Amino acid sequence: YYTTTGVLLCYLLMQYLSSWAVIWRLMRGLCIVCGITACYTLFCHFLDRDYLWEEVQRQFNPYYHGNQRATGPFGNAVFAGAYLSLCFPFTLWILTYTEGLRKRLFYGILSGTVLMTLAVSQSRGGWLAAGIALIVIVIVFLRRMWIRLCRDQKCAALVMVIAAFPVVIGIMQGMGLARV
Repeated sequence: YYTTTGVLLCYLLMQYLSSWAVIWRLMRGLCIVCGITACYTLFCHFLDRDYLWEEVQRQFNPYYHGNQRATGPFGNAVFAGAYLSLCFPFTLWILTYTEGLRKRLFYGILSGTVLMTLAVSQSRGGWLAAGIALIVIVIVFLRRMWIRLCRDQKCAALVMVIAAFPVVIGIMQGMGLARV
């Protein structure tokens, strides 16, 4: 089954994703679906009631004691975190390449909502994947900015990063994140 659907999916992607306009439309749709999922997940988490999975969890899971972790339509916080962490880079990509203030504001709010939903899912794997995606996007964005800067601005930015490094390490140690 999975082999067949994988081959079929590759064929469909190669057949129908023939231009950047089609890819852009697909990414916008993916981001909208991810945003709806994130909003639903936050809604259920803050109301402390999961409308899709709570009855099933209460009946079949003896360890379920309420909705402490955001599960969304997946019924599992790890699956919700994995889905959101897979979609998060696409929301950032759409945000960086969208033109127009209203669209950028919309995709910025959407990215923030996805990030907040990832936080309340309490899925460490989702956090790690979203953090790596955020670092990669920031590096790509800074690389584009770095090319446009003149020599003096590049030196000032480098000195600022070197000076900020011990401060960041000190903050991480104060939060208890530097322990091995």
